[in-house]
Amino acid sequence: MSVWKRVTDLIRARHPHPPVVQKTWFTLRPGDVVQVELTEYIVEAAAAFNAIQSMHYVLRDGRTYRHLVIDRGEGLVFRLYETLDGRLDDIGEIPETVHLDGVDYHLESQQESPAWVDGPMHLVHGDTVYIWNHQSDDRRLFRVEWQNGKYWFGLGRFTEEFDARIIAGT
Repeated sequence: MSVWKRVTDLIRARHPHPPVVQKTWFTLRPGDVVQVELTEYIVEAAAAFNAIQSMHYVLRDGRTYRHLVIDRGEGLVFRLYETLDGRLDDIGEIPETVHLDGVDYHLESQQESPAWVDGPMHLVHGDTVYIWNHQSDDRRLFRVEWQNGKYWFGLGRFTEEFDARIIAGT
């Protein structure tokens, strides 16, 4: 072994590389790649609702956008949504039962939390978000998020945890 090789090994030993931090469903950021129901998506934006232990990710697959909401409870609950166009004039107009395309969605929960936002999405960083989760009898989902007079509507379904995995990250 040469003297030069020994010196470089000593320098490397003093400055070890930092350990690689594994991504979790609550630490994903824009640019990370996930697979949900056998489709690979790039995370475009992330919103953390720490008060209710929930994450909302905007996912993109080519031109298609989906929203993945993950709630932490006894386990992880995954919900995959598509954006639904709509409008309400007043926050008080959100009913307990929503009738949409022949399906009745019943109010399951109403929550609020400040949002931590990373990337371009319909939410603003630091402001409180009000969330209404509705569910139909056949487990279809309808979600409303309201912040500062702006609404986001999502129509979705539950996704099993084994149908979602983290592929790679930035």
